[in-house]
Amino acid sequence: MEEVAKNIDKPAIQSMEEQNKAVQQEIMQEIGNNANVDVKTVLMQLRNTEKRNQELLNKNKNLLEEKEFLEEKNQGLSIQVTQLQTEVEKMAKDRHKEAETIAIDALRKVFTPGQIKMLMSSTRSHIKWSAEDITSAILLRSLSPKAYRYLRNVKKLFTDI
Repeated sequence: MEEVAKNIDKPAIQSMEEQNKAVQQEIMQEIGNNANVDVKTVLMQLRNTEKRNQELLNKNKNLLEEKEFLEEKNQGLSIQVTQLQTEVEKMAKDRHKEAETIAIDALRKVFTPGQIKMLMSSTRSHIKWSAEDITSAILLRSLSPKAYRYLRNVKKLFTDI
């Protein structure tokens, strides 16, 4: 990238130098054609032109240095953005895992591990029920067949028992 900027700068500098030489040649031809031209005025114009040319070259050099500095700064900021995005994604995953852990801890007070797996997983269609799960299903069915049917048919608990 720096080579491209320097290559772009070289033609601009050469163009300015060529323009300066062309102006000098025109002035010299004018002096040769017209003896009445004031040499001091022409020399003053030539010096002013050279001075302006030098100022423009210095300004161009300063702008190129500023461009390089800003490109480096931009690259550093891009790296920082990538790092922060990675950190945000990691924090989001950690937050999701923490929320899941809190939910499981709260559900553990009421439900069995098999029931918790069934509640927490939307894609699992088959759960291997433990003896505790089967016992609680039989107990619920003996106490309230209506509640058991509700959990089995509507909430899809105890479907494989």
